[in-house]
Amino acid sequence: MNRFRPNLVVNDTKPFEEDLWQRIAIGGTVLRAVKQCERCVTTTVDQTEGAFRGPEPLKTLATFRRKGGNVAFGQYFRPESKGAKLHRDDEVNVLELKPEAESLTC
Repeated sequence: MNRFRPNLVVNDTKPFEEDLWQRIAIGGTVLRAVKQCERCVTTTVDQTEGAFRGPEPLKTLATFRRKGGNVAFGQYFRPESKGAKLHRDDEVNVLELKPEAESLTC
């Protein structure tokens, strides 16, 4: 997981479920989806040793997560208000799905 350098990790969801979220609340903070995260070659580098370890995981992700010329994995979210504070183990609630979510499956 450290190769993806996540800021937030949500447990107990279906794979790629975050692709469907438009607005979420974490604790008392509301966040809005901005865009999918396009992954770079850093995901192919061992973060402990700083050494290139081959084309994975981008190679596999590219087989089903390609967006234009890039590979998408994860989402960028932005707080709707300033001064947002998040805490470990805050509950995540989905407030709104993206309009296209009704026709998509995870």
